[in-house]
Amino acid sequence: MAKLIKVTSILDDIYDDYSTLEESQLLTDAIKRWDPSSVDQLPIYLKDIYLKLLSTIEEFGKELAPEEKFQMFYLKEAVKSQAKSYFEESKWRDERRVPTVEEHLRLSVMSSATPMFHTAVLVGIGKVATKELFEWVATFPDIIKASSVIGRIMNDITSYE
Repeated sequence: MAKLIKVTSILDDIYDDYSTLEESQLLTDAIKRWDPSSVDQLPIYLKDIYLKLLSTIEEFGKELAPEEKFQMFYLKEAVKSQAKSYFEESKWRDERRVPTVEEHLRLSVMSSATPMFHTAVLVGIGKVATKELFEWVATFPDIIKASSVIGRIMNDITSYE
């Protein structure tokens, strides 16, 4: 989890501050493909972080028993959703678009990474983490929405100058 948090933090900074919209699109497309050969389509400075993301997620899978491998699908989908939300925020940045509070919260609760981290925490906790549980978490239930809103608002408050 510590590695995933670090990689996610770097990705957030890349999308927010360091990439152009075109580079963000390339990175998002590569993450959606989830194929190491996609690295060839990325600018040099994005190649390492993309490969680190893939290898970090694959480390989760190495710890799973064969009957738990299905969990990797849900984790990868959560990471893809995370990248999509980062990209949408990048578009707002480049369009100089100021969203309404409702629009901001709808997207920023996803970009808070809380939904992805909920999924990651479930990976590998044993028989408790059933396919039905992953399906339920993937529906973004109210309890995850609420924790995501709290996480987003806390982050916004602490980062506000």
